[in-house]
Amino acid sequence: MNTETAEREIKMSTLMYRVFRRWRGIVVFGLLAALALGGYQGLKLRNGQEGQETSAVSSSSDDLSEPDSSSSGAETYSSLLKKLEKRQKSTREYLDNSILASIDPGHEAQANVSIRVLTEDPDQTAALQKAYEGFLTSGIDWSGLAADMDTKEEYLSELVSFGDEWKESPETPSGLISLTVKHKNTGDAETILKELIRQLENQKTEIAQTAGAHTVSVGTVSTGYFSDPQLEIWLSEQLKGYAEIATDMDRLEAEKDTAKDTFSGETGAAASAAAVVKYALAGFVLGIAAGILLCMIGLVCRRRILSAREWNSTFGLRSLAVIPDKKRRRGPLDRLVEKLDGDKKNQAEEETRYRLAVENISRCSRMLRTEPEGQIRTILLTGDISTEELQETAEKLARAEKQGQKEGRTWLCGQNLASDPDTMAKADRSDAVILVEKTEHSRYSAVQEEVEQLLTWKIPILGTITL
Repeated sequence: MNTETAEREIKMSTLMYRVFRRWRGIVVFGLLAALALGGYQGLKLRNGQEGQETSAVSSSSDDLSEPDSSSSGAETYSSLLKKLEKRQKSTREYLDNSILASIDPGHEAQANVSIRVLTEDPDQTAALQKAYEGFLTSGIDWSGLAADMDTKEEYLSELVSFGDEWKESPETPSGLISLTVKHKNTGDAETILKELIRQLENQKTEIAQTAGAHTVSVGTVSTGYFSDPQLEIWLSEQLKGYAEIATDMDRLEAEKDTAKDTFSGETGAAASAAAVVKYALAGFVLGIAAGILLCMIGLVCRRRILSAREWNSTFGLRSLAVIPDKKRRRGPLDRLVEKLDGDKKNQAEEETRYRLAVENISRCSRMLRTEPEGQIRTILLTGDISTEELQETAEKLARAEKQGQKEGRTWLCGQNLASDPDTMAKADRSDAVILVEKTEHSRYSAVQEEVEQLLTWKIPILGTITL
């Protein structure tokens, strides 16, 4: 066997078994990662909330009245938002449906007419003008025309404006009333104006009964398109008001979230706690994964014997017995993890394992003999472990041999051949050698060197016992 070119073969199940045997350290690593990541998130949320509370207090004190003691800041913001939403909805509906708001100020259609109230008594003229003023302001019935034009009454009334010539000289009223109707086209403007004149003439009799007899003279209706700067200013103000409502809503939405953190401490604390727990769980999972990865890298890079299977796959040696360390603490989880090893020899009791080792030694002795079996009487136990462990193994092998009524052999013990001259001398006096190695302790390089020396000296190797 050429050990210099031997490749090491490690089964994944063996590697994972060795990793999971360290489950306590891996869990501690995961808990430390959870504590670190959760603590980091907690500090981050705390600093963020302090900054939000400072800005919320200053903003709320400038723009809002102090919240009612019976409700939270978030509820106050919600009521203000509802009011703004209603205003925004009504303003949007007006701008979409109003005829006046849809008129182009640079191309406004107008229908104009002049009406004169005639009477011989100047005092009576003043009373008549007031009567017609009240009728033009609030007495017109727009319901029929609004239905015909598929619009609302208020959208028609705002299209009408009348001059205030009687206010220019209250002491000597002229009796002249100028009416103007605005619209997108002259046809509709003229229709509205004629309906206004019709109702005005119908109201003449009732006004005469209260203000006295008089004559109403209606001039010729004129139509045309004009530019209206006042309408342009009015439209700009309407759009500006709508935009201000939208801006106020956006500001209140942002401040509402701040108010939740400022005035609803329990809700903010619950959200913060949930975020911290989430990050802590993520840190625990990442810590477990990182711990497993580090253990795998450490086990491979340390180059220690991990399993009895390596004797045959790497060195071509027989495994005589596998005897786990009884001093190692074992709980239910440890026993569950040990099933990953898949070595049925581990399921036997220690005494049975040593008796099995003695039987295997006898078989190997018969296979190696060139003369009668009695030739292999002295066996050297050596390996990369302590002298005490080697002596304990030799004593237990001798006891098992005696219980099995086998012929007594001489068991010699010696540490690693490459480091102990006494062991070399014992090897010369021995008929065969058994390597006793300990998993995760015996160095791969030391075992390889021992095998090479024994092969060089042509000393038979019966096999290995793995602790």
